[in-house]
Amino acid sequence: MRIRDLKFIDLCDLTDQMNQMRTLNEQWLIGEILAYQGKYKEAAAHFVKNTLVDKAINLYTTLKQFKEANDLIKKHGNKSDPVILMKQAEYLRDTGQWKEAAELFTQAQRYKEAIEIYGKRNVLDSIMEVCKNLDKGKNKAEIELCAKYFRQAGHHTFAKQSFLMLGDIKGLMALHVELHKWDEAFMLAKQNPDLEPQIYLPYADWLSANDRFDEAQEAYKKAGRPDLSLRIVEFLTHNAVIEKRFQDAAQYYWMLAAESLQLIKEMGSKAGPNKQDKKYIANFDEYMKLAEIYQAY
Repeated sequence: MRIRDLKFIDLCDLTDQMNQMRTLNEQWLIGEILAYQGKYKEAAAHFVKNTLVDKAINLYTTLKQFKEANDLIKKHGNKSDPVILMKQAEYLRDTGQWKEAAELFTQAQRYKEAIEIYGKRNVLDSIMEVCKNLDKGKNKAEIELCAKYFRQAGHHTFAKQSFLMLGDIKGLMALHVELHKWDEAFMLAKQNPDLEPQIYLPYADWLSANDRFDEAQEAYKKAGRPDLSLRIVEFLTHNAVIEKRFQDAAQYYWMLAAESLQLIKEMGSKAGPNKQDKKYIANFDEYMKLAEIYQAY
């Protein structure tokens, strides 16, 4: 006769090994047999009666009967078992009970799992509740994860708090720039001058996108991109000509001429102007002529 019940075979093998090692506990064996027969309550009660409470707790945990497992823990004065909390949290998460799962992950100090549950659902307040109790020394990765979710959601206040907790000034500057918090960006740059170069180019782009061309022009210059400053003036000049605002067009052509002059790098060089400088000189002459023509109108 062949026995195909693998669990029963494993139990027999384990019992035989324990018997040979003279470590077999008969009361444990009786409880295991009851559990094998599906008599779980009787098995748990037998374990408890014979001071094998841990076996009863493990049995209930395996059966996903976490309430019964926790009741036993409380009744017998044991501290909450993080392993049981983890298994219960995983079970709740996998069965769609995400709020309860996140709370248990937090209790078990598995903050990453809790943050991910909240983050996937954009529950930012709950992420912050977890985040504000984290320790930078022990939970740097978890705080960074909080910052990531806050940043993705565009929540400047929460993300700012996270970066401050981390002491990540560069990350904070990137946040200000990304979310167009320019006042705070420039204030931070005043305190950390080495970060100032990160601001001007994106700030100039933002100004340009919001039709604040004069300010954008200056910002591009501060960003070390006079070529982009020149493009703005070219754009304004084109619009003025199309709209027949000839006085404005004359002013913009004069500005283009001045900008072209500033772009010449080898002015006064013994070798003479290079190819690029010759282009700027030609542009200067052309723009000055056009400025005079439109001024005549």
